[in-house]
Amino acid sequence: MKQTLKKTRAVVAIIAMLIALLFYVIIHFKDQRQHTSDLPTRSPPNDGLQYDLNIANQTVKDEWHMVTIKPGDTLRSLFVAQHIPLADLWSLTKSHHTRLNVLHPGEHIYYKQDTEHHLLAIRLPLSLEKELLITKNQQHYVEKIISLPTQTNIVYSSGTIRNSLANATKAAGLSSHMYSQLMAIFQGKVNFAHDLRKGDQFFLLYKRYTVNGKSLNRNEIVAAKLATQKQNYYAIKFSYPQNHTGYFTPKGRSIESRFLDFPIHYRRISSRFSYGRYDPILHAIRPHLGVDFAARAGTPIRSVGDGKITFIGHERGYGNAIKIRYDSHYSALYGHMNHFSPSVKLSAYVHKGDIIGYVGSTGWSTGPHLHFSFYKNGQPKDWLAMTRLSGNLIPDRYRKQFKETASKLLATLEIHATELAANNTHLMNNTR
Repeated sequence: MKQTLKKTRAVVAIIAMLIALLFYVIIHFKDQRQHTSDLPTRSPPNDGLQYDLNIANQTVKDEWHMVTIKPGDTLRSLFVAQHIPLADLWSLTKSHHTRLNVLHPGEHIYYKQDTEHHLLAIRLPLSLEKELLITKNQQHYVEKIISLPTQTNIVYSSGTIRNSLANATKAAGLSSHMYSQLMAIFQGKVNFAHDLRKGDQFFLLYKRYTVNGKSLNRNEIVAAKLATQKQNYYAIKFSYPQNHTGYFTPKGRSIESRFLDFPIHYRRISSRFSYGRYDPILHAIRPHLGVDFAARAGTPIRSVGDGKITFIGHERGYGNAIKIRYDSHYSALYGHMNHFSPSVKLSAYVHKGDIIGYVGSTGWSTGPHLHFSFYKNGQPKDWLAMTRLSGNLIPDRYRKQFKETASKLLATLEIHATELAANNTHLMNNTR
């Protein structure tokens, strides 16, 4: 009996302890909740930007990830591979971002996500200079085209001609675009097929444009020197108001004369202007009122100036020929062409340097060449003996500015050229 009573008292004591503990826990939890509710609540920051609240309460991984497009990739497959919710894809495509619908292998796409893999932004390079940027604004995606910052610096380059100017510029690491620029600058002064010799040199200063360290293919020559065995030719690029930009000699005269010196890059002069030449076709002495430029068949023929085509077709002994009137005083005939340029038509206007046809041997001809006759006030003139009409001078009010620009560029060009010559001399002495 006593033993049973002791057990009963022990059970009651345990139950009382459990009840006391329960009351303590309830009271403590209630106090903790009251204490927590007294703390101020936090809301997303408001700095004037619009936020998607579902994203603002999450930690954003502020870094760009890159994906390279492979054959067969689509925007959907990329989203799945990167664990981006397909709901984001639907929201993106409904905004008509059509450029993303066509992906090309090798392209790079950059994207940002939040911690739950939702798409925050996407970048697609369109070119070296521009890219498509799409960012999330609340529940929508907004796109814009970004122009990337371009860096510019002045670069020096030079080369020595071994067999051709084209190969010399290529050996100097210059692009075909730069070679074409150099040709265009001096084409009115130099016959590149006839005047250049082995050992002639060119020296250039040009503006190089880069984006993120990658060179753009639109570098431009600002100063050039072409050193031939005959003479040195200089060109300085200069701009002044009235939207005039061109290349000038150190004295400020436009390097572009009224007419090109030669209508083609010829191999040799096969027949000169004469009032008493032996005609190889007629086997008789006849006037030859023009100049014959021998060249390979198919060599481009260029208009020597700005003018209007007054004749195009077959002209007796001249074969396929074109006549151009340059103004009320000057005109020219181009004969023995193989064929005409598709762009030239009767009464069409052409610019100096435009290709009008190609060397052939049509008409009375013993081999491929261009017969070129030039007329002043209707009278034939010896093109090789004529004094060329000089280019215009820079207006007086801009002359001082030009001289300052030219002096700096030419001094820089000569410093580099002198250093190059010294280095070459040093190398030659060391190899002896």
